[in-house]
Amino acid sequence: MGRKVSYDEKIKIVQWALDHDSDYQVTAKEFDVSYNRVYDWVRKYQATGNWEVLKDRRGKKAASKGDALTRERTVRRRRTDNSRQKFGA
Repeated sequence: MGRKVSYDEKIKIVQWALDHDSDYQVTAKEFDVSYNRVYDWVRKYQATGNWEVLKDRRGKKAASKGDALTRERTVRRRRTDNSRQKFGA
């Protein structure tokens, strides 16, 4: 397993790779990381043009729109409202 690389360091590595004609092998040796990691980071950045893709999001929950209880209440309320409309209550 490779060493831990910070978000800021990933940006520096990707910039360096791009400045050196995307030479992933030289970049990997220069920063003591694997060729595959450099390649992946550069490709992610090039695909989006956004540095945020280099952030490590493992173990982070996706942003939710309300908690489960709130969503359940909303679903029940809609079902009740629809039933009332169908039966003219």
